[in-house]
Amino acid sequence: MEIKKDSLMDHILSATFEGLNDYDGIARQVGFIWQHVKFTLIVPVLKVLVVLCLVMSIMLFVERVYMGVVIVLVKLFRYKPQKHYVYQLSIGAACELSWPSDRIIVQVLDDSTDPVIKV
Repeated sequence: MEIKKDSLMDHILSATFEGLNDYDGIARQVGFIWQHVKFTLIVPVLKVLVVLCLVMSIMLFVERVYMGVVIVLVKLFRYKPQKHYVYQLSIGAACELSWPSDRIIVQVLDDSTDPVIKV
């Protein structure tokens, strides 16, 4: 059988299902097309998506383990940042906001007893 320059789908459908009655032929053609599409398109896409989900799950697990280690070390060594460092970070972050300066209000509440920090 010589394949003409017709579409590949016409060739597949006519060569594979010659001589079948209408209902049986249509059902088989649809089944054949579904199998072909499933194995060439859907299955590889699903495999890629499964691998992507696996990689993201591993990333989440590593992040949780890392954060757990950091929390344990902070609690173990009872590390607390110095108060003036926290204030500098907060005020510095507020100063670098890209918001119109006439529309922003920064309120700093100080409950420390250190006179150097209060100034």
